[in-house]
Amino acid sequence: MGWASAGEIFGTIAKMCADAVSAGAFNESTAEQMLHTLIVQLQEGDWDTEDESLAEFSDVPFIVRAFARAGVRKYIDLTDHTDVANLLTGLLDPYTDWIGTGAFVENATLAIVHAAENQ
Repeated sequence: MGWASAGEIFGTIAKMCADAVSAGAFNESTAEQMLHTLIVQLQEGDWDTEDESLAEFSDVPFIVRAFARAGVRKYIDLTDHTDVANLLTGLLDPYTDWIGTGAFVENATLAIVHAAENQ
């Protein structure tokens, strides 16, 4: 059985770390290490909603790195033309993996056309 309430614990601490980094109370490296340690401990307690917590903080680079070091990575859907556009334009960070394969070429084409139309 998993431990979904760990997400609430993580979210509270992650928000505090993000606020502390923003305020200059400590640096990203310190926050990343603290959160990595917390993630590992929560995983050992059978945390099963890490992906949801990662999604909640996917725009905070040091939090994404902390998750990646603990084996939890962001995913993109290659059937989604927006994700494909980000892939093709280099907007994905190195902590992102791919899911889906079926419509990659079709969506890559759509993404290129969409990007060209919006310039």
